[in-house]
Amino acid sequence: MSNLDVEYTGWVSKRKRRYNKDGYDLDLAYITDNVIAMGAPSQGTTGLYRNPMAKVQKFLCERHGTGGYCVYNLCSEEAYAYKPQKFENVANFPFDDHQVPPLSLIKAFCEHVQSFLADHPNGVAAVHCKAGKGRTGIMITCYLLFSGRFHEPQQALEFYANRRTYDGKGITNASQERYVQYFARALRVWPERRVVVLQAVRMSGLNWMSGKIKGVLVLRCRPTGAAAMRKIAVVHLSQGDTLLAEPWQLEGDIKLEVSRFGMRKKNSVLFSAWLHSAYLEPGC
Repeated sequence: MSNLDVEYTGWVSKRKRRYNKDGYDLDLAYITDNVIAMGAPSQGTTGLYRNPMAKVQKFLCERHGTGGYCVYNLCSEEAYAYKPQKFENVANFPFDDHQVPPLSLIKAFCEHVQSFLADHPNGVAAVHCKAGKGRTGIMITCYLLFSGRFHEPQQALEFYANRRTYDGKGITNASQERYVQYFARALRVWPERRVVVLQAVRMSGLNWMSGKIKGVLVLRCRPTGAAAMRKIAVVHLSQGDTLLAEPWQLEGDIKLEVSRFGMRKKNSVLFSAWLHSAYLEPGC
């Protein structure tokens, strides 16, 4: 591996644990003996700063044998798609970067991993998104709960964080962590469809807005069983404490996204939050 390769791969991994044994240097960590978290296996120039496809293929074959592993691709980005024949077994459970999957997708993923490992007692599930941290973390952490290894979501979150990173910062996206909590509750009692009425959103700390810099709140909803989000409303914000009063009926996954924009600048997303209607308390 060239110095340039080392520099780029180290920069991308940051504080994630890497596999540095037997001549390999991969953005990859064993969370358990049969579950791996890794960065995306990539080709071309992307392979210079992410896991090179050929090296991931060689590693999995040497360590786990033909048919003894299944690669789980969580990327929805076309740039990180690859043909199934690249690996012996491939399963796709895609959702967008920095976002959360439907609870049903998490359940389907967990069931697939459980089934594969039951059929391959010495096999391994190699899970990746782009960086192999956030999206990978939510799915693996939920599987740790699903498999019964942990019963408390916080324990599963901490276990994943310590196995995947050096600094204990695994899932750092608050909404992704919230969905791990949701899934832990869903394993006890699967949520029924529940319609809620959003009556108000109160916001403060909007003093960053000026005459040229505006703010906007976008409300989206992904109903239970739907594959995609649909836009419900776009609300322009004003300075100071803001109370948005509009009765919107929502069910399933709810996303609130706040952006700022100027006359000549594109929208810049400041923050977003995901909630699920089944777990919202009245008056929250």
